[in-house]
Amino acid sequence: MPQDFHYLRQAFGNAKTEENNNSSRFGKFIQLNYLESGVIRGAVIEKYLLEKFRLVSRDKNERNYHVFYYLLVGASKEEQKEFHLQKPQDFHYLRQGDLQLEDEESLGQEYRRLHQAMEMVGFLPSTKKQIFSILSVILHLGNLTYSSKSGGLKVGPDEALNTLSALLKVKKEVLQTTLTTRRAVVSAEVVLSKFTVKEATKMRDSMAKSLYSALFDWIIFHINHALLNRRDMEDSVSCLSIGVLDMFGFENLHKNSFEQLCINFANEKLQHFIINHIFTLQQADYVSEGLVWQNIDYTDNIGCVHLLSEKPTGLFELLDKESSLPDSTDQSLMEKMKLSLQDSPFFETNSDSTFTIQHFAGSVTYSIKDFVDKTREHMRPEVVSLLRSSETAFLHHLVCSSPQALFRWGVLRATIRILSVFKSLARRRAKMLAAKRPSCKSLQELKRKSQRLSSNSWTLDFSFDRSDEHPLEVFEDIFANYEKRKKSKGGRQKQLIPKNLMDLRSLQHIVGVTVHDRTSKATAHPDGPISPLSVCVQFQASLQKLLERIEKAHPFFIVCLRSNNELKEMHFDTELVKRQVHNTGLLQMVLMQKAGYSAKYTFKDFVGKFRMLLPKGATPTPEHISQLLEKMKLDKSSYQIGKTKVFLKAHERQVLRDTQNTVIIRHIVVLQRWFRSCLIRKHFIQKKDATLLIQRCWREFYEKQNRAATVIQMAWRTSLMENESGRGRPGRDRLSKKELKRQTPVELSPSRGLEPGSGPRRDSTPPLHRPLSLPLDNAYTENSPSKGLHRYKDMSGIKEKADRWRERLPADGASPERNRRGEYHNKGKSMSADELSTHSSSDSSPSAGEKIAAEPDGSRFSLPPRNSEEDGNQTLTTPERVWFLSRFLKKRTPKYIHSHDSSHDKSGNIYSLYYSLFTLVTVG
Repeated sequence: MPQDFHYLRQAFGNAKTEENNNSSRFGKFIQLNYLESGVIRGAVIEKYLLEKFRLVSRDKNERNYHVFYYLLVGASKEEQKEFHLQKPQDFHYLRQGDLQLEDEESLGQEYRRLHQAMEMVGFLPSTKKQIFSILSVILHLGNLTYSSKSGGLKVGPDEALNTLSALLKVKKEVLQTTLTTRRAVVSAEVVLSKFTVKEATKMRDSMAKSLYSALFDWIIFHINHALLNRRDMEDSVSCLSIGVLDMFGFENLHKNSFEQLCINFANEKLQHFIINHIFTLQQADYVSEGLVWQNIDYTDNIGCVHLLSEKPTGLFELLDKESSLPDSTDQSLMEKMKLSLQDSPFFETNSDSTFTIQHFAGSVTYSIKDFVDKTREHMRPEVVSLLRSSETAFLHHLVCSSPQALFRWGVLRATIRILSVFKSLARRRAKMLAAKRPSCKSLQELKRKSQRLSSNSWTLDFSFDRSDEHPLEVFEDIFANYEKRKKSKGGRQKQLIPKNLMDLRSLQHIVGVTVHDRTSKATAHPDGPISPLSVCVQFQASLQKLLERIEKAHPFFIVCLRSNNELKEMHFDTELVKRQVHNTGLLQMVLMQKAGYSAKYTFKDFVGKFRMLLPKGATPTPEHISQLLEKMKLDKSSYQIGKTKVFLKAHERQVLRDTQNTVIIRHIVVLQRWFRSCLIRKHFIQKKDATLLIQRCWREFYEKQNRAATVIQMAWRTSLMENESGRGRPGRDRLSKKELKRQTPVELSPSRGLEPGSGPRRDSTPPLHRPLSLPLDNAYTENSPSKGLHRYKDMSGIKEKADRWRERLPADGASPERNRRGEYHNKGKSMSADELSTHSSSDSSPSAGEKIAAEPDGSRFSLPPRNSEEDGNQTLTTPERVWFLSRFLKKRTPKYIHSHDSSHDKSGNIYSLYYSLFTLVTVG
């Protein structure tokens, strides 16, 4: 995007000269704003002294501005017809110079690139048409000719007048009057008089130059608005800036006029600033600080600067005074210059029409012709009146003296036009509704209302400024492009409306930045005595403001040397280069930079900048600074310590910077190492704490699981011993159903009931009341025809185990489980649920006298195995069930209450209770 801005400036501000094919004919200062982080925030462009005289007259080997050739060669047939374009040879303003257009193909490409640059800046298609229309007007103005007749001055040809009238949208009679009649105010009366042929020609050229200068200012203004950042308008936001000054080079042409004098004066001022900055101020600083220094001789151009700008006898002062006189001429100016400047060694007169000035870069001879007229160059009041009478609003923007007032008026005019459009649409809609519902009375009333509104509509018609008849024509191209964008699906879409729309605040900010250059807007009021400032005064003021800005910054100077005058590649003219080196004082500058000190710091700034190299507690004194420089082993001839400052050469300053960077990097590495160690230790402690927490939780879970198993085993063994001894625990007989209401209903197996007539035996185990479950039988399959419980038919195993159990029974009749319980307590070991189930199944076998249904040895009904027989035989014990059992047993404290119930019922209830609790843990 910045390249497009630069290209747009070059197209309208650069031209081909004898010494350069792309010479910039205006000075510019580009200020780039950025934040401390390096992010670019915006930019501002300021222009200085556009060479307007090139538009109407040039040397043979030079051309007009590039944009005219781009337009004439690259425009399409429709554009040529719309803008009334012809060949370059048909325009008077282009015939005066070089018309050998061998590069027509490249000019066509440049025209297309110009369109692209305008779009990037934010120019709409209608705006581009207005710009090209103004360029066509300037070219057609040059084709006007004047002839004096008995009736007065006549301008023609009619074809050119008709074309200008159509492009400017003004009346042909008003245009003719403006180009042939002078308007003056004498004793509060307006006097009209005819121009002579010479005066009319100057009037025509003045109008063309004023139009082009106003168009160039308008383009620069909108480029600044496109580059504007809204934060630049906030005083609270601080930013840094880099400025690049691209000024005209020193010029010595075959024919030098007022423009070359202004350009060379700007170079004289800049050269004086460079000499003063490099030689005068720097050497004076060395002497005041008491350094050992030998002054270097240099050539000062202050005499030439005083010759041009000194008051009251300077050349520009004489020129400004002479231009304010009504009857002044170039010859009268020449006479006054001879009287005032003849004693100066830098001024010399050759003849009555030429004079020579000795500049720092050489002697230049100037022609006095048109000096007075060019310094009076401003937009004439007749031209302003003509352009303000145009129906094109774009011309009003070009000639306005106050952009803020024009913007406010535009907002007000747009508001009133919108109201008018709404009123017209309301009347149209009312007529349509009346046509749908015909009524004689209502239709007549509507007609009367519309007539009354139309009679009062003149109060809303602010057309005295002759603005655009179609208020919405600016948006026609937006609507058209929007429709095209809706139809096209692929490709990158162009921006239809500029992002940064102009408002009053941004407008005032840009006007304040570019207020120094108002030469194109300087107009003489036709009814008042106030006359605008001359061109030379305005140029001096803008140049002085530029120098004040440069003095506040830290400048760097770049000197450009021309290798040859023939514009040849790889050709070096030794004599030309030597002359340039001598005239610019480049040799003395090199000697000064070599012998002087490019870096200087106050003691406080030096200590603050190189604090890392100084020892702790160092103060801004010469002793500590000398110790540091000696410690660094710097060459004593490369630095000096003055009264308040330290002076260093570039190499020594770089050595200090590199050493400080090394120290800083070492400290950064140490800090990073400590930070990493602290971070790693923090992560290690976190992981260690997490590991300990996991271990503690697992130990708690494991202990609770073992505790639950131990409780169950103890309860099981206790119940067995009580049943075997025939003595139940007190308090267990009175367990009611309410206390066991959370126990799931238990079904008695059909085969586990006692035979009728048989009572309980003292040495027998009570019947097991267990929930029904599926048999653990490998022969069971899903396709079995029976859906009920399956019983084992082999009863031999049960009888054999009963016999073995009676054989192991001691003589006192005690249960072997009681003896086994004492052994486990002595060993400090608890039995697991699996061991308990194994022992209980073997120890609780019934006596031989009882008739029990066939069942394998100690087998119980359970779910079918999932994968294998081994998995099916495993008991399922979960931590939740173990926790529930431990909590349940803690809550149910034993109640030692004597009961007279039978031992059979008591032991059976206790057995059912503990077995139900056991199944909650072990049965899956």
